Order: sequence, then structure tokens, then C-alpha cells
Amino acid sequence: MGNFVVQLDFKQHFFKKKEGEKKLNRKLLINYEDFVKIRMKSRKQFVYSPFASTFKSARLSLGKTLLAVVGEICSLSYVSKYENNLLVPDENVLRVLFDNVGINYDLLQACDMTNFLCDMIKAYLRNDYAQLKELFEKAQSQYFIAQNALAICFYYLAMEMYTECAKEIEKIDAVKSTLNDYQILVLGIVTTEFYIHTGRFEEAEQLLQVLKIMYKEYPEVKALYNEERFIVALTLKDHLHLLPYYHDLQGDYIYTYPLKKQIRNKMLYLETQWEEDLAYEEILAMKNDYIPEEYANDYLYSTYLMMIRTHREYELINHFHRLEDKTPALVALFAMAVRTSNDHPLVRPHYDTLIPEIQEELKQFVMDKMYQQEIMLIKLLLLQMMDNHPLDIMDYMKAVILPYLQTHQHRVYTEYYVETYLNLLESCSRYKEAITFAKKYIRYVKNLNKDED
Repeated sequence: MGNFVVQLDFKQHFFKKKEGEKKLNRKLLINYEDFVKIRMKSRKQFVYSPFASTFKSARLSLGKTLLAVVGEICSLSYVSKYENNLLVPDENVLRVLFDNVGINYDLLQACDMTNFLCDMIKAYLRNDYAQLKELFEKAQSQYFIAQNALAICFYYLAMEMYTECAKEIEKIDAVKSTLNDYQILVLGIVTTEFYIHTGRFEEAEQLLQVLKIMYKEYPEVKALYNEERFIVALTLKDHLHLLPYYHDLQGDYIYTYPLKKQIRNKMLYLETQWEEDLAYEEILAMKNDYIPEEYANDYLYSTYLMMIRTHREYELINHFHRLEDKTPALVALFAMAVRTSNDHPLVRPHYDTLIPEIQEELKQFVMDKMYQQEIMLIKLLLLQMMDNHPLDIMDYMKAVILPYLQTHQHRVYTEYYVETYLNLLESCSRYKEAITFAKKYIRYVKNLNKDED
């Protein structure tokens, strides 16, 4: 059988970031972290005006400084305090200020100021797309209003419209000094959610450390915050906190947290317990209970993953062939099962016959940007199965996978990439490079002391 060739363009390889990811950079994360620390330490008496964000957003969009909009109506510090939640100016002053940024203050006051944010977060938690759409339409306004913009972000996340979500987050971040404490918290929560959706879990973890110090006794926000902690700990192999975070999500006191999400989380948690025989039996038993339709493929994914980890590749392959709907994520695990089976010389000739099937499955979604994670993994697996030289595989990983690993993480693929690259370095006797690489990705490397320098 001929070698499988991966076409590489070293200037612009096939993997492109998901749409919208580049819109949120490290600077925004650091600015938010610094801002929260200052706000939490401040002893000033804050007031809140829902239109302060409207004013500041309009001013910034026009490129005007505070000095340019003040005129002779008031002092510079007076307007600065308005933009920093320290006072609410007289209405006559506000009319002039808003007029100076092109907004009729009286018309602004007449707009619908119903706060849809809490309901939007609850609908987001429930995956209630009908209500999300309804609330999204209600939150539309000709003026920028922070609470509406925050609500809209959750709709964009649910619809996987990451470019639009990133733009909204940037708009809100630019006026965060005008937000109340609840809105500042939600800004952090929705930004964390954006990072999770786009695979940037290390940045999500950093932001969660900031949110940790904030007051969040709001049921819907607390539920989402606890979910984010669990998902991030799961992906980044934070085994120390995984169980307590999982228990927090299963707690009855979070009454806003949907039952179907608890079922999803149980699947994810059982993945991490694959060394226990009862865990595999338990996930198999779940199919006899209620599995929410939207998590049916997630259930199969978790089951397949545990089959691989417990050396039941034969069962996985047989089950995969009976599937009618073969999603790219399941194809990736099928390819991983074949790759693992190929390590056994006695059965390898049988499993080699499945390589053309993997290549055929790959062709069906290779041009779809939504599935680049799976494409990248499957191409690596094929390179390995076709016995390419270790240096050729290393070149592929250096050009395509390692740049991706620097900013993105996946709960399954990242660990496989790290172990594969370490094995390649060892096979090429690059031990110093292997030690450096292992230290960089210490949380993904088994049997190493995490406290090691």
C-alpha cells in the first residue's frame, strides 16, 4: 500500500483558527484581570447608570476624547466620574453630553430597558434555542446598552457565531468601567465561555482564577461558573480539583442547573475514571437511562474513548461500522482505535485493511473548517499507520500541530499529541529536547511529578 502523503504549506498550513478567535487577544485578558483587582480593592461608593455604557461606547466609536465632548457644560473630572460609576449627572448635563456624541437623550430614555441578561443565561444553560432567539430579538436596540450586549453574546455562543461574539465582547470590554459588579462578573463568564468554545482552555483557566475572587451568589451565574471550572479542569488534566468541581455541579442547591447537563457531565467525568472497571460498566449502563438527544453523540464519544483506553478497540470498530450517522469526532476515535490496534503485529494485517476506509471518511469533511481539529488528528494517525519515518512525522507535527498546541487544548487530542511527540523525540535520541518539551506540557505527561521544576 502506498504511503499516505500529507500536503504541507509551511507558510500557511491547512489548519486555520476558528473564526473570531484572533479577535480576543492576551491584552484583553490581562486588562480585565487588572481591572477586576482594582475594582475589588476599591472602597469607593459606586453608583450605576445603564446609559453610561451607551455614552462611552458612542464617544469611543466617534474617536472623541473626554475633553472633546465636555465643552463648557461641566468639568473633565465630572464626565470621567460618570464613565467610572462614581456619579450620575444632572439630566440637563446629560442631554448636552449625549448630544455631543450624536444621541438624543430623551429618545434614549424612551427605549426598552428590560433586562434580559439573567433569562438569557438560564436559556443558554438549558440549550433552549427557541428562547435564546426570542430574547436575542428583544435585546436588539439602536443604541449600545451593556446589559443587552452581554445577553447577545450568549446567543452568539450558542449559535457558534464566534466572530460576532468576539466583537460584542470587545465592545463591552472597552466600556467595562461603566458596568455594575454583576455585569463585570458576567463579562468574565461569557469571555471564559468564548475561550472554552474556541479551545483556549489555558486562557479560560487564567480568567477563572480572576473570577474566583468575585462575589457570584447569582444562581444562574454560579451554575455556569461551576460548569466552566469542571470543563477546564477536565481538559487541562487538573485531577486535584476535578472531583470537587464535579460534585459542585451535581449538587441539588444549584437549582438552575439542568438535569441534562448533569447527565453530560457524568459522561465526561466517567471518561477520567477509565482505570476503574466500574466506570466502564457505569457508562454502558447509562444507555438504558435517558440520554438527551443533543448529547447522544457525546455519549458515543465518551463510550468510544473508554473502549480505547480499556483496550476494547475491536468492539469500537464493530460498533462504528453499524453507525448510520458517523460524525467527524467519532471518525477520529475510530481512526485512533485502528492506530492502537496496529501496534499489535499479529492483528495488524487485518486492521491495515481499514486504512483506506479512514482515508475515505476523511475526504468527506476535509474541506470543512468546522472539523479541522479532527482532520489534524486523523492525518497524524494515518502518517503513523503508514510507517512514515519519525523525522517526517516530526516535521508534520512541528509545522501543523505544535503551533496549535501553544494556544489550544483538547481533552483527548492534546494528551495524544504530547505523548506522540515525546515518543518521536525519544526514538530520535533527542533527550534534552524531550525534557524541555515534557516540562512545558507537564500536566499532560503521565508518571511525572507535577512539582518538578
